[in-house]
Amino acid sequence: MTDTSPDPTLQLLDPAQGAALTGRPERAIRYLFDKRAFPLVRLGRRVYVRRSDFEAYLEASTEPAKTN
Repeated sequence: MTDTSPDPTLQLLDPAQGAALTGRPERAIRYLFDKRAFPLVRLGRRVYVRRSDFEAYLEASTEPAKTN
């Protein structure tokens, strides 16, 4: 039996899906798209980000917890 699940590195997210994934407002994610915070994929008039690039951006933006 072959695995027919999509390759997660090829999954594309639009701003609404990025907002749902992070719990942030869509406007905040659109700002990141506009400022080209990560590589974008254009399909016609629509703009997407690869999920792997979006998650890498989030990981790079994460600050470690402070220890006392």
